Amino acid sequence: MNCPSCSSNHIAKNGSLGNGKPKFKYNSCGRQFVENPKKQPISEATKQLIDKLLLEKSL
Repeated sequence: MNCPSCSSNHIAKNGSLGNGKPKFKYNSCGRQFVENPKKQPISEATKQLIDKLLLEKSL
């Protein structure tokens, strides 16, 4: 696995999540990750929809 930020492949175990999955950290940049995460990033379209709905609520 290579880091998307720094392209390094030097990783170290860095504790675990509450559900027991191990966390890892890239030594060069400090970015943390979980191998095979269940939750996926929020899409840009969903973020825009949330922003629109929040603006409508505040009016």
